[in-house]
Amino acid sequence: MFVANNKTCAILYSDKVPMVMEKEQLTQTLPNLNTKLICADNPLAGALDDVDILVNPLGPYYPEAEWKHILEFYQKGGAILNIGLKPFSIPFVTEGSEVRFLAENAVAIRSLHVVEDWILSEPTTKNMQPEVYNQRYRFIAEIINAGEFPEMNQTCSASYRLTESPLADDRPFESDTIRDSRLEVICGVRDASGRLVAAPITRIDHFKRGSLVFLNFEPEGEFYNSESGRKLLAGIIKTMLPQRFTVELTNEFARYKPSESPKITSTINLLGPNKNCHHKLNLKLSLFSNEQLIDEYTIEPSLKEGAFSAEWELKPLLRGYYSVVADLLVDGEIYAQHSNGFFQLGDEDIQDMLKKIKPIYLDTTITTDYCIRDGKPFAMHGSNYFPSDIHRDCFVDFNPEQCEKDLLELKSVGVNILRTGIWQTYREVYQEDGNIREKSLRAMEAFFLVAAGHDLYVQFVLGTFVMNHWDRDKCPIHNPEMRSKTINAFASFAKRFKGWTNVQVDAINEPSYSYKGLWQTARPSGDKYELENWRNWLKEKYNGNLSMLREAWGVGVETAPDFSLIEMPNEDQFFRDYGRKATYVPVAPLTDFFQFARESYSNWVEEIKTTIKDQDPKMLFMMGRDEPLRIPEQQYEAYKENIEIVNWHHWHRDSEIFTEYLFNRVRGIPCCGQELGVYHSNEGRGLLVYDDHDYANVLERKLLYSFGNWIQWQAHCDPYMFATSEINLGLFRADGTETKHLDVVRLLSWIEEKTAHLMINRDEDDPRCVQVLPNSLYYSADNNLAIQGATRATRVLHYHLKQRANVVLEHLLHKDNVQQIGNPKLIIFPAAVLVSDDAWQYILDFVREGKTALISGHVSRDEYWRQVNRLQKLGVEAQLENITGVERIQINGEMYYPCFQETVEGKLAGKAINKLGFEHPAEGILKIKLGKGKLIISALPLELSKSDDAIGALYKMALAEANVVDEVLHVKNKEAHPNLLIYPISYDDCTLYTIVNEGTDDTVEFTDLASGKNITLSVPAQRGAKLWLGKDGKLLGAYLNGRLKIGDLEIITNGDLALCYEQDKVKIMAGERKERQIKIDEQVMELADNHLFKEMVL
Repeated sequence: MFVANNKTCAILYSDKVPMVMEKEQLTQTLPNLNTKLICADNPLAGALDDVDILVNPLGPYYPEAEWKHILEFYQKGGAILNIGLKPFSIPFVTEGSEVRFLAENAVAIRSLHVVEDWILSEPTTKNMQPEVYNQRYRFIAEIINAGEFPEMNQTCSASYRLTESPLADDRPFESDTIRDSRLEVICGVRDASGRLVAAPITRIDHFKRGSLVFLNFEPEGEFYNSESGRKLLAGIIKTMLPQRFTVELTNEFARYKPSESPKITSTINLLGPNKNCHHKLNLKLSLFSNEQLIDEYTIEPSLKEGAFSAEWELKPLLRGYYSVVADLLVDGEIYAQHSNGFFQLGDEDIQDMLKKIKPIYLDTTITTDYCIRDGKPFAMHGSNYFPSDIHRDCFVDFNPEQCEKDLLELKSVGVNILRTGIWQTYREVYQEDGNIREKSLRAMEAFFLVAAGHDLYVQFVLGTFVMNHWDRDKCPIHNPEMRSKTINAFASFAKRFKGWTNVQVDAINEPSYSYKGLWQTARPSGDKYELENWRNWLKEKYNGNLSMLREAWGVGVETAPDFSLIEMPNEDQFFRDYGRKATYVPVAPLTDFFQFARESYSNWVEEIKTTIKDQDPKMLFMMGRDEPLRIPEQQYEAYKENIEIVNWHHWHRDSEIFTEYLFNRVRGIPCCGQELGVYHSNEGRGLLVYDDHDYANVLERKLLYSFGNWIQWQAHCDPYMFATSEINLGLFRADGTETKHLDVVRLLSWIEEKTAHLMINRDEDDPRCVQVLPNSLYYSADNNLAIQGATRATRVLHYHLKQRANVVLEHLLHKDNVQQIGNPKLIIFPAAVLVSDDAWQYILDFVREGKTALISGHVSRDEYWRQVNRLQKLGVEAQLENITGVERIQINGEMYYPCFQETVEGKLAGKAINKLGFEHPAEGILKIKLGKGKLIISALPLELSKSDDAIGALYKMALAEANVVDEVLHVKNKEAHPNLLIYPISYDDCTLYTIVNEGTDDTVEFTDLASGKNITLSVPAQRGAKLWLGKDGKLLGAYLNGRLKIGDLEIITNGDLALCYEQDKVKIMAGERKERQIKIDEQVMELADNHLFKEMVL
């Protein structure tokens, strides 16, 4: 035992509440410490005044009325040790001799400002391996080595938030927060397959408050009453008594040139009052590759002022990669340790290293779906990554040592590409003229070198949202000063990293047209140069004719007296009030504004791309894309040949994931789900709605909808984000434990990498159907109607009818856009409320060539809301009428009653939507023969109703008229599976089937028409599967979580399973499961714990 003079430990107990350990036993555990007992059933005012450490053996329970005193104790610097699961989550109230337990909540734990939510993690068993990370806790290692560390019925992790102080508003997006806490994982537990499944003992030191240690587990048996249990508690309390410190090593640069002298700065900060202790700081320099000691340096720091900093300047070293480790000793014992690293390399050394990385590139003669590496398809399996120590600040103070550890782990789970960049600290990264500072360029070099060492590629983002970090009021698209700075930023990057084969440019993360319109379709920026360019653009478009402009906009001279006096649209023009008449504001000018914004942004992107390609023509160039569709658009930028890979992000509309993919995918160009994350959510009492498995199922669906190219968000949960929505996002929690997301990543990356060689020469003529996204309506004051219509059209086509269709934006219906449109037999224009003149003319020409077009709605308003009698020119008399709440329409002899009562937020639908009234109405369907083809018009924009059956009937009729038949598969009783997407893609040697279930457990039967093989597949609720089928019907690979039958082949997975056939061998990787057996044909394999997530041969 130990002696701690003048220290008082208080044990909180209750005679009425269950305790993890009785107070008498706890007192006996600490015989050499001043101990006092405090009853939680009584008032605590003043009871903690002389206490240094408070031990709470009540597990999750705490006295609700007295919590304020416990919180005050912590805020004044007190230390708290909690024994038991989910600390401070269940309040209780003592009422006389009775105790009343209140509902579980997170109120108390959140008031400590370090934990947001408790998350139950894995139980531990005998075949799991505990591990300790700091020599201070060697007493735990002794318990482990003696075989006396307990098995645990349950463990608990958390969503940590180690900050609470947002920076001032004058630095938006610079840095979310100021860090004020440090998390230390004292003990972790790995399962038999090597996954860190639990961190049952953690410590948090708040820089301005106290410290917390959580024994966040439920041991089997009477562990705490054993000698080892008492040793654990006594040792933990002993480590909580000394002074508290933070120790940090930073480099002047993360990469030094051969002639430069490396400089290492060590910093120690004292947390709490100074005490009479002896401190020593040992620094050791060694080669990273073999840990050969090169030099060491010892300092005896003075902490009288509460902080200490010293610089260690080295002589130039031999070329290599170096590691620096700092050990802080307090009274002769190691208290804290920190490590960092740096490169000392010449430019020629870097080029030699990069030669080992095979470049990835595009070659559409091999595949249009993927990049190419070494002549073969390269499926992108990635993670958005920031080093797990300082996260988004990494390119100001980069730590290669931590990055090495992180990337080693990420590579082991199947990650082959990273996405990272400048999300904050812009002023520290960029100079005033826009060029990147040397310190940050060196940090980038070091990062790319570490990534190259793990054979990892990097998509690097140079800016987020709107790249006007230097002055938010100036628009980088129009303002010459700001535009010059952005171009300088890209030029300095491209020049520095020319020839770096593992580096790609992702220009801007989730770009918006302006800072004032973040995450919206587009909004004016307010920049004076934008206004000037707007007026010049209008003058050119209308050939200087103001009458034409006024007629298009529906305005008078007072609004547009002269081109030089026309104003930008204001916010009121972007929305319509359907409920009541308001002061009229013209909405038609938005049509021109969105076109102006689109062209202006695209011109800027073209200049950025040219800047990159002038330095390195082989450096791949792309641009991130957030949901929903907005300017800039992936399809338009691809049409303008400004981007080489299209991307889509997905966060919010988790019921419409596939829609987001389809709206951004461009025929003939690789498409990547580039930022796929799952936001956690709370129920009405503030607790989490879903568990970890539920969130992993959402991520699985997002990865499946990415069809082989995906980059998950993000590698590590970031506890330094202030936004609650951000701190839960990651494959690894802040305590290092794995989320269930990682199980999905392991299996999918493994099987998609194994089967990538099969993805040769996609049949881009399939499907033979194009769905138009109604852009005239989307980029208008009725944007919400366009979203409804386009989404419902996609759902009915792909889920209800199992009919595939490419999506093309309305304004990209051009004869020169064969790349995106292809050679369809049928065009479907859903939710037709506004139709542009160009789109209408394209559709007429398309039909006259012998094709079929379906317009669901009317074509009697152009993109400026003007009534145009287009049908009269085709010999059809029709007029616009207000739609009613419930309409009727006859399709193929059957009557339907589509409901529009909820379309416009419960208001009268006729205030926003029209229908066509025919002079001689029959079915409500008009079929017009044009040239060699047929134009079909529905009197009602059915996609704006809630009637999926009517929409399905309309589409089936159009598909039949166009003779569009599925030549890939036939689904038995498809109408019974509206929850399932079954999406086949045909390649030369295989057909890839992706099946996603948005509903409850289901079993579906379908036939692969190429081989005639019948397939039966069970898909659990909210899960998905993939099948790679040879043209002869032979199974080549699969990702499954249910039973599969293909002809005579039957596979019973009993859990998650990926498998592929290689040279007549079946290779598998098994995930979590209900039962240990796997059955493939007649072969049965019994899995052991250490078989999970490992490649094996059956």
